[in-house]
Amino acid sequence: DLSGVGIPATLFDIEQIEVLRGPQGVAYGANALAGLIAVRSRAPTERFEAQLQADAGDYGLLGLGAVVSGPLAGSIDGAYRLVAQRQRSNGFRRNRFLGRNDTNDLDETTLRGRLRLAAGENLTADLIAFWVDTDNGYDAFSIDNSRVTLSDKPGRDAQRSFGASARLDYGGWRWATLRSVSAVADSQIDYAFDGDWGNDVAWGENGPYDFTSEFARQRRSLSQDIRLSSAPTSLLDWTVGAYALRLTEEGTQLDRYNGDTFRDLSSDYRAVNTALYGELSYDWRADTTVSLGARAERRQAQYRDSDGEALAPTESLWGASATLRRAWGPQRTVYATVGRGYKAGGFNIGAAIPLAEREYTAEYLDSAEVGLRTSGLEGRLSGSVAVFWMERRDQQVESSTQLVLGDPLSFVYFTDNAARGRNRGVEAALDWRLTPRWSLGGSAGLLQATYRN
Repeated sequence: DLSGVGIPATLFDIEQIEVLRGPQGVAYGANALAGLIAVRSRAPTERFEAQLQADAGDYGLLGLGAVVSGPLAGSIDGAYRLVAQRQRSNGFRRNRFLGRNDTNDLDETTLRGRLRLAAGENLTADLIAFWVDTDNGYDAFSIDNSRVTLSDKPGRDAQRSFGASARLDYGGWRWATLRSVSAVADSQIDYAFDGDWGNDVAWGENGPYDFTSEFARQRRSLSQDIRLSSAPTSLLDWTVGAYALRLTEEGTQLDRYNGDTFRDLSSDYRAVNTALYGELSYDWRADTTVSLGARAERRQAQYRDSDGEALAPTESLWGASATLRRAWGPQRTVYATVGRGYKAGGFNIGAAIPLAEREYTAEYLDSAEVGLRTSGLEGRLSGSVAVFWMERRDQQVESSTQLVLGDPLSFVYFTDNAARGRNRGVEAALDWRLTPRWSLGGSAGLLQATYRN
């Protein structure tokens, strides 16, 4: 789970990216309120293979990546996959004051390894580890909203992240299979920028006018998911599971004006989530399937900072889903689904954040969707249409304000709760296979999203 850090999900040697619409809270919990992006890396192969990729482009783009995959040597039943890539670029900004074009540069290194083992007749293990180092510059703000900057102290957007997980699958029982997923992640994040976007020469008679801001975060997570699922031969498909997550984040913020420190904050944030969940799928008739799911989660959090603020909220959250799917003839399927998702509350961390805005509460989302999937012309024509409606309560929204006139570092972004929100729309897609080698496809979508009350 890379919520809150994001960058380690680099895309070299990725099998596929899944975008799941609507609440995914039953299976994934609080970080899948209205959808989920799942990035799946390529699995180890049973036969040896190797790949080398070189990249070159404008803006100084250079990259080199390598992949090696194959079976383990000796008597061990398993396979491995090793991935390495480094990519560099000058970025897409030019700093006119410093005469440089690399102040918003990219320098990213990815190392990833996967190991699949058959630990016994009924036990398999899938081990994954990654290390991602992104040492990027940050010089994106320009006074005239162009790609030309005037900053005299460009910042940086760097992150060093390590993560590992172990998935164990046991299928030695006739009636069920057992899966355990353990994961750990550690991210060190550094972010700094030129708060006045310029230099004393550019500001002229308004100078000296020199603001800088630096943020450092250390984010660690440890999670365990264990689930019991029905055997593939069961008439009734079911899953029950338990989940626990421990998250800690330590942060500092240092703001300077004309070289002198005028704002300094250290914070400590800890949260523990525990959850129980279950899903059930039943073939009501030969052409009709009913699926039900529910999840209950409890979150205990603590926040302290050097300004003396101390908060310790506890939240009980729940989500659910119900789906009815029917085969309407041999080539059409209709479905209807309703669901409830949730997103836990949290804290706005920063020296300039007003005390009243330090904490925000949980958000809930209720959704409904009706859809049709169909095909024709002996499978050469296929299409789908879906209509959806989502109502959000205590919606978490990004807000911003400048608190002090003349102090650009008091311009803060923070999360707040709006009263309600609504998303509704329709999506449709059509694919026509003209010949065995040629196909024609198209899609259309309409979305209306509003804040209410």
